[in-house]
Parts: sequence; structure tokens; C-alpha cells
Amino acid sequence: MLYFLSLLASFIAVYFGFRYYSLIAGLKRLSTELKMIEDSLGQPQALKLSMPDKYLADFLISLNHYLAKVEQHVLYSQKRELRFQKQIENISHDLRTPLTVIVGYLKWMQANEQEQPVDEELVKNLAVLTNKAESMQSLVEQFYDYARLRSSDYQIHLKKVDLARVLKESLLGHYQLLEAAQLSVDIDIPDSAVYVSADENSLERIFNNLLQNAGRYADTFLNIRLSIQEQQVCISFQNNSQTLQEEDVPYLFEEFYMKDSSRHQVGTGLGLAVARQLAKVMNGSLNVIVLDKSEKGLLLHFELIFPTHPL
Repeated sequence: MLYFLSLLASFIAVYFGFRYYSLIAGLKRLSTELKMIEDSLGQPQALKLSMPDKYLADFLISLNHYLAKVEQHVLYSQKRELRFQKQIENISHDLRTPLTVIVGYLKWMQANEQEQPVDEELVKNLAVLTNKAESMQSLVEQFYDYARLRSSDYQIHLKKVDLARVLKESLLGHYQLLEAAQLSVDIDIPDSAVYVSADENSLERIFNNLLQNAGRYADTFLNIRLSIQEQQVCISFQNNSQTLQEEDVPYLFEEFYMKDSSRHQVGTGLGLAVARQLAKVMNGSLNVIVLDKSEKGLLLHFELIFPTHPL
């Protein structure tokens, strides 16, 4: 009898030992599969393991069913995002032409009014209308650029461009904005040409967005430097800011991010995100660091870098 009980106990121990090690082996293989899925989310995945245990097999079936639902949700979200991007692009495109006409007509009226007896009220109203129309035009351009940059068929054609000239022209175009912000602007740009491989319109958009950001957040000054360092063109925008906090800085390049205190101003929260993405597609980079922090606010340093054009 004692022999029989010992044999039975040994059999039970072997059985449960086998079940235990089978379970451990199955879970290890399951963990490996899940790690592979984690590394390649968005691709169709299914777990295919030889399961020695019925309960593990049932669990695997349930998990595969769940993964199939996740895959369907991902594909649906991707398609919905693509439709949304296309709608933004189409709407922005449809608005660009009439806004360009409106801005052009308002500027013509302003110029024409200057040649005739001055109606001060009319001149003032025309200036306000032109400013609002240009702000709306800028918003539409931001949405259009954002939609195009996120589309899978977006292409950009690089050519030899004088970056120094484009930067100077952008500064002239934003003179009134910087003056209205009462900023002390210090500029150090070489008189000679500085060539990079880029798309000129995209360069203009980057500079426009950086200058508009300075007009919105800079406190008292803006320093702009252009230099060439080891086959790289470096453009720095340095300003102080009491509006931004240090915790805001990591989010400045996120889409639609806007500081709460600036929401009363015209903006989309896309300017810096679009600028960084445009720099990236032209083999450049755009980053920001905090150089100093004091009671007077932050000292911010935006750095835009492009490789020099091969001579």
C-alpha cells in the first residue's frame, strides 16, 4: 500500500511538474511574440505557438481575437487621419486664392488712398482689414503646410539657394510685427551669399514662423545670428520670454501646442511644428534650449542648422 501511494505521489509530481514547465515554456514564447508585436505595432500580427495546454490555447485564441480588433482599430484610425488631412489640405487650398485676392485688393486700396485726399478713418479701417486678412492668410498657409507635410506623397525639390538673402527678406517682411512687439532686434548676417540646398518657399516659411513666434513670445529683445561652422550653416534666434515657463519648452514643437496666455492671439499652434518638419525634409534641424533662467524669465536659443551647398 505504501509503495502504491509513493508511486501515485511520484506520478502526480511528474504530471504537475510537466504542466508547470509547459506553462513556463509557453509563457516565455508568448512573451517573445508580444515583444515582436510591440516592436512592430501597426503591422498585422497573430500569435502562432504550439501550446501543450488547453487553457493556454484558449487564452491564445482570445488574445489573437483581441489583436485582430486592435489592428482593425489602427487601420481605421489611420484611414480617418488621412481623410482628415486631405480635407484640411483641400479646404486650405480653396481658401488661399480668394484670401490672396482680398489681401491684394486691400493693399491696392491703401496705396490708392495715399495718392488721393486722405480720409483718416478710411485709412485706419483699411489698415485693420489688411492686418486681419493677412493674419487669416497666414493661418490658412499653416494648415495647408501641415496637411501637405503629413501626406505620404509629399515631395520637395532642393536647389541652390542664398539663405542669407532669404533671411534678410523675411526680416524686412516682419519689420512691422517686431516693431509692434517693441523688441530690440540685433542682427548679424554676412553681406556675402550663404548657399544651402533647399526649397526657397520652405525656407521663407521657416523664417516667417520663427519670427512670428518671437513676435508672440519674446519679451524685450531678439538676436539673430548667421554663421558657417564646419560645412554647416547655423542660424540662431535668441530671445528672452516671461510668457513661457521652463516646462513649456519641451512642447514647443508639438502640433497645436499653445501657451494658455497666448490663446487670445491669432495662431494655430502649428508654426514651430511645421518649421521643424520643413527643416527636416531639407536635411536640416531645428531645436531649442534654455540658456538661462531668472526672475526676468527664460533666455531661449533656437538653432536652425543646414548643411552648406557643395561648391
